[in-house]
Amino acid sequence: MTPDARTITGKAQHARFGDRLPARTLSGVASLALPGMLFEVDAVAVRPAVSPGPVASAASPQDA
Repeated sequence: MTPDARTITGKAQHARFGDRLPARTLSGVASLALPGMLFEVDAVAVRPAVSPGPVASAASPQDA
């Protein structure tokens, strides 16, 4: 990514998120996993902890 592209990306992220930017990493590579790929994304999502309690399932016997 060129310095100009990083500047444009940074300004867009600041416009969207203000001073609380999300974690991000930019890494240049020689090639991606498959020929023809334009970009590759690996992500990990973390869900906040919730208070313990019963967990409702999508297919409950009570619903039948």
